[in-house]
Amino acid sequence: MQNMMTPEEVLSRLRAGDKRPATLEALHEFYRADRELFFALACVGVADGAEPWAVAVARLAARLRAIVQRGYRVVAAPDGHGGEVQSGPDRIAFEGTAGREVSRFLQELNGTGHAERPGRNYAGTEVSEAEALFGLGEPSTWDAERARVAQRMAAKPLVLRLDESDRRAVVGGMPGYVVHGLRLSATRLVQSAAVMYRGLRREGRLKDGYAFCGRQGQAYDNDGQPIAPPPEMVYVVYADPDGYVFDWDWVREAPSHPGHPIDPELRFTGDPEPHVPEAVIVGVEDLQPAPQFNPQLAAPSPRGDCIFCYFSEEFAFAERINDDLTIFRSASSQEPTGFKIKNVERMLEERRVRLVAPDLTVEVHAFLLASLLRDPDKIEVYSVLIGAWMRRAGHTEPPRIKLPPARRASLTGV
Repeated sequence: MQNMMTPEEVLSRLRAGDKRPATLEALHEFYRADRELFFALACVGVADGAEPWAVAVARLAARLRAIVQRGYRVVAAPDGHGGEVQSGPDRIAFEGTAGREVSRFLQELNGTGHAERPGRNYAGTEVSEAEALFGLGEPSTWDAERARVAQRMAAKPLVLRLDESDRRAVVGGMPGYVVHGLRLSATRLVQSAAVMYRGLRREGRLKDGYAFCGRQGQAYDNDGQPIAPPPEMVYVVYADPDGYVFDWDWVREAPSHPGHPIDPELRFTGDPEPHVPEAVIVGVEDLQPAPQFNPQLAAPSPRGDCIFCYFSEEFAFAERINDDLTIFRSASSQEPTGFKIKNVERMLEERRVRLVAPDLTVEVHAFLLASLLRDPDKIEVYSVLIGAWMRRAGHTEPPRIKLPPARRASLTGV
């Protein structure tokens, strides 16, 4: 590995070139002309006594590095030229450059894109320490990360799969980004998760379920094309005790615990596992979305003891409301795009939902109302969600789901 440039060397090389403003476009030019200088600017900065313009460029490069590492989105101006890169409260504006060009630049920085033009072949050669530091974080974390990876590789792999009923639901009309998320994001996440939690529910068999959590360098849209991950969020993959994956979502990241979801004490009954096992999801590589998204689909998951409803195919993240309800919100507008009802078995046992004769179907609306009765303080959330659901999905009546034969028998006393 090539040694890191010193701040004095960075400043000297800056002074040898043309004076440039502290803009995203200027950083892109530095990157194309001198990668080593660009990465050193972002990681070590410039020496004391540097001219104000050089200090400003170095500070902007450091901000860009932080944005790339924690996640971002590129918001283009209406005319397609100019816009800003957003990451939490941080904003970096750009002018005269198309948003797609900025997206390609940032995706290349976080390793999820390709160079705009053929570049040097780095196979068999060393990269600079600054470039490694830019993408991997501080050197103080490298040894711990290597040890964690080695430990996972030495353990017996955990094989995860998709239940056949969940497979039919996934390809039967769910949004494309959900399908591609399982095929591409979930499969990668379980192999590189930062943490694994036990205990998905406080009752039922999912008390022994588990969740893999961690950051991902990219997300996928409805066409399966890579896009920037939503800022300040992590990816979570949920599995039942038998190793069947039943849910996978972007959720907000805990501010003080990188790689962990927000409010883990509410989400899980167990503490983080001391070691994350090596895992792999099999049998999902051929999944493809249905030709057309179905906004009136209600998809029950027996493995996950839950029901999924999506009334929009906008790329979304998951927001936990309470033990029974999770809302899917548009990553761009925060508007509800769907929901997940949990603890379905308990609601049926408590007879809190209305069964519709003669084939014992259940109105999905009833599950929402049963959930509300357990948490009446959230009435405004439920009201907004139900209104958006009926309006955006174009329902003339609430959709229904059929109970599995075993459930019908137990509820009728057969």
